[in-house]
Amino acid sequence: MRLPIAAAVIATLLISACQVDAGLVIAKTAVNPTNGHTYHLLHGDGINQVGLSWTEAETEALQLGGHLVAINDLAEQEWIVDTFPGQPQPGGVSDSYHLWIGLNDAADDGTFVWSNGDPVTYTRWNPGEPNNFGGDEDYVHFYNFANGAFEWNDAPDVRLFPSSGGPMSALVEVVPEPSSLVGVGLVVVAAISRSNRRELGYLR
Repeated sequence: MRLPIAAAVIATLLISACQVDAGLVIAKTAVNPTNGHTYHLLHGDGINQVGLSWTEAETEALQLGGHLVAINDLAEQEWIVDTFPGQPQPGGVSDSYHLWIGLNDAADDGTFVWSNGDPVTYTRWNPGEPNNFGGDEDYVHFYNFANGAFEWNDAPDVRLFPSSGGPMSALVEVVPEPSSLVGVGLVVVAAISRSNRRELGYLR
């Protein structure tokens, strides 16, 4: 394992169980071995209908040191689908979920951009999307449509998906700073080493 990825794993373990704003949790954290980026899945409680809007999700992402995920190729899309579980839905647990990603056209209708500034090099729209239904669908999520393809759809800035009432979840992507990752890793390793030495009686 490369040092930046190892340090990222150590750092994310420290916050993977943390509570974000009321009703929301970091349900899972994982590091993509291909790019070394850390991903946090933000969930509400699907059974009790707690979700978060796109703008709320982006605010949470900034607090975690990142942005909503920018999916740059098919390999990243497939890794996300394989890595993160579905969100519980009304009436029971389902393997489908509404997951906010960073793509949006809030600033210029019809021109979609990633919230982190990455160029748009890949999309996976559901057929007929984006359609800006109702004139206010400025934000993008993906969902397990009937074809099972986890394709993308534009939606308004809502906590619950309008047609199904399913709660909106979100995926945060944090791009590591190599120097800071090494520093975090060294601090954590030093703390563990000191603790172990104390247990062995080397420190008083």
